[in-house]
Amino acid sequence: MFYQKFVKPGLIRRELGQLYDRLFDKRQKGDYADLFRFDVNEVGRWYDEVKIFVESVSMTAKEHREKTEDAIQRRFIMVSSIEHPSRNRLSKLNSKELNAQKFCF
Repeated sequence: MFYQKFVKPGLIRRELGQLYDRLFDKRQKGDYADLFRFDVNEVGRWYDEVKIFVESVSMTAKEHREKTEDAIQRRFIMVSSIEHPSRNRLSKLNSKELNAQKFCF
């Protein structure tokens, strides 16, 4: 799913997607395989790669959040700018009619 949603559309680099796959496989083996041991040197080499991966995913999430917030704000502005029929009617009433109408709401 990660590959389909993030790597394939180009949000995350392919190399980082492959790192994710490798680490996922290692985690599966560590959790479920009998007597599986990690090599300390191999795990040490992953650190820099994982640091880049986390930074990339964090940046992508931040950009997505900002785009989503902008889209929500644009929709709110668009919806709030559409005149509601009852607002139209009230704007045409004079103050005496408006005072009489306010108790009807």
